[in-house]
Amino acid sequence: MEGAMGPVTVDDDGTPLTYTVVEGDTADQIRARFDIWWDQLADAEGTRLPRIPTIYVGDVLTFTGSVVAFEEEPD
Repeated sequence: MEGAMGPVTVDDDGTPLTYTVVEGDTADQIRARFDIWWDQLADAEGTRLPRIPTIYVGDVLTFTGSVVAFEEEPD
């Protein structure tokens, strides 16, 4: 996988807690690496990210539980 190779903190069970954005990352790469829904990423203050967020190198993202799984719009 290309991208989404930044540092991760985990709890005692190995569950990811935070991810720090590095050069070349996209939110989609991060989502794919951790196999999570869009609503499971939040900024450092705990605000959930929008479906296609703007992220910057050095941003610390937190992993949250899913509220509502995002569904594709029908064609």
